[in-house]
Amino acid sequence: MRADELSTKIASWWRWPFIAGIAMLGTLGAMAASQYSEFTRASSDIEHAESITRAVDDLMTVLVNAETGYRGYLLSGNPIFLEPYRGVDVSARDAMVTLTGLVAGDTRRRDDLSRLSGLVDERLAEMAGNISRFDRGDRDGAIANVRTANGKRIMDQIRLVSGT
Repeated sequence: MRADELSTKIASWWRWPFIAGIAMLGTLGAMAASQYSEFTRASSDIEHAESITRAVDDLMTVLVNAETGYRGYLLSGNPIFLEPYRGVDVSARDAMVTLTGLVAGDTRRRDDLSRLSGLVDERLAEMAGNISRFDRGDRDGAIANVRTANGKRIMDQIRLVSGT
């Protein structure tokens, strides 16, 4: 067998494994690109979920701080305790606006958010009513209203709806 025939035979024999190898590399590349795309989407979903969790935590912090100040005021009559309560309406509303923006595309969560908003409004109104009652001189009535645990019931519902 001559050298040029041998060279042609070897080249012919390697052609199919070489083509198969290139096809395999192309397939693996496409699979890697698909996995990367899926990973990027999953990472975005996780970041979005974390943003929702932070917004819910912010709302709960605002409400718990307001409750702490509100109860301190009702127990002591000292207005300094109302500092964390002051501005709670604006802070809670800001937190709800943030949450609304984050769940705008999710109907199930929008329904939960609507319920959450109503509960937050109810809790804020309950606290404001008791403070008003206290400020009008009806300390016993305000404390009696706290003892009914209506505020706790509302906060428990808020925790349930918000998932905290």
